[in-house]
Amino acid sequence: MQDDKKCCSPVTGYALRLALGGMLLLMGIAKFSGGVDAFVTGTMPMFTATLIPVALAKAYLTVVPLLEVVVGALMLLGLFTQIAAFVAMFMFALFIVGLTATGKPELMGMLTNNFILLFASVLLSKKSAGLLSLDHLVGGKK
Repeated sequence: MQDDKKCCSPVTGYALRLALGGMLLLMGIAKFSGGVDAFVTGTMPMFTATLIPVALAKAYLTVVPLLEVVVGALMLLGLFTQIAAFVAMFMFALFIVGLTATGKPELMGMLTNNFILLFASVLLSKKSAGLLSLDHLVGGKK
């Protein structure tokens, strides 16, 4: 049986933090640079014929860019890493629900990516931020 330390080295946490954090930060910045209203307006038609209430979808889509920027930045810095990973898990789970609710076959391919990101977030939420993090500097887990 393999030792957990060999299986899940500190490099895993760094790689997950950088990959997820960088991706979320860039996705959020892209939504802001294109305009949050344009993002919401462009995405809303997917949800008009679903069971998801339009007002709920619109509220969530309005908040997504800010969440992506904040969570991505926190992950990259290694600050409140486990909390940021938990928020990312919640976001990816909601993305999966939203994509599934559309029932549109052309969007189903995006489910695979979101499941991978969900499970990466789950793994990151279970790991410490490592020595190269602000969590470590402010007395968090090593």
